[in-house]
Amino acid sequence: MPLTIYVARPDLELRYGPAEVANAAWRDELDADMVIAAACAGAAELIDAHLGSRYQLPLSPLPEMVKEIALDIAWFKLWRVSIPDDVAARHREAMRLLASIANGTLTLQLAGVSPSESTDDGPTVMCESSGRMFGPGSMRGY
Repeated sequence: MPLTIYVARPDLELRYGPAEVANAAWRDELDADMVIAAACAGAAELIDAHLGSRYQLPLSPLPEMVKEIALDIAWFKLWRVSIPDDVAARHREAMRLLASIANGTLTLQLAGVSPSESTDDGPTVMCESSGRMFGPGSMRGY
């Protein structure tokens, strides 16, 4: 399945500003566009891994909540060291929301897509037997 990209550089720049995005994406030997694309792809992969068992992917139309989660995760992934407290807090909240959507506590409202059926009972195991090999009568004397 091809990777869905939920956010891209223009989305990050709209929220944080072009200069701040360029600063967060700066690496000595790497192109900033590649760094930003990798952060956005990483966010999308993480979201798909959480939501793929519950929702049909790609999500269409993209719920605003998922886009916000993707923005916060991608922004967190751009930071190398000294992650600001607000960036870390937004990332934690995004991960909490993602887990809530994945476990069904929160439900995405998507036209034509319903969450897959899930049960909290766990898997069902069925066994069939041909009968007892050893019974009270066959074990006399042992």
